[in-house]
Amino acid sequence: GVAIAAVVASLTAVVKGINSCIEAASKLEEVQNVVNTAFPTMSSYIDSFAQSAMKAYGLTERMAKQYASTFGAMAQGFNFTEQQAYTMGTTLTGLAGDVSSFYNISQDSAMTKLQSIFTGETESLKQLGIAMTETNLNSFAMSQGISKNVSNMTEQEKVAIRYQFVLSKLSMAQGDFARTSGSWANQVRLLQGQF
Repeated sequence: GVAIAAVVASLTAVVKGINSCIEAASKLEEVQNVVNTAFPTMSSYIDSFAQSAMKAYGLTERMAKQYASTFGAMAQGFNFTEQQAYTMGTTLTGLAGDVSSFYNISQDSAMTKLQSIFTGETESLKQLGIAMTETNLNSFAMSQGISKNVSNMTEQEKVAIRYQFVLSKLSMAQGDFARTSGSWANQVRLLQGQF
């Protein structure tokens, strides 16, 4: 009786493990389809970036591809080129990992906050100490030599200035995962990602 129960428990664990692997592979394939659509000529660059994202930013390959393609698709929705979208997408993806590490929040939460660059929503960035008001954006634009008022900018120009503004405000967080990868929280992120 005990031996049979142990065999059944072992087989159940094996089946759950196989199902988990199949589900993970399926999700990665779905994300790859998004990458191929968002970056038709640059998907191999996203693949390379995603393969190094665990060590550099604490993001799994699937997360890195998902975040980069989401940011990239959003950028292309504002008429940025595929190359510009790649740069913005990978920069913001890496920043999501660093913000997660620096502020000790989930990677998904960090990603959602950074989407504010495209949506213009300000509340989630306030949780990181960033007040992305029109006044602050105008001051930042002037400091960058841009005399055009934010209210007179095109939607693409607004995204570009918000992107630069947020990057400047999060400069302390940039590179945090790599600097602190030996910390307990980041070791847990790495271990979870490996599973």
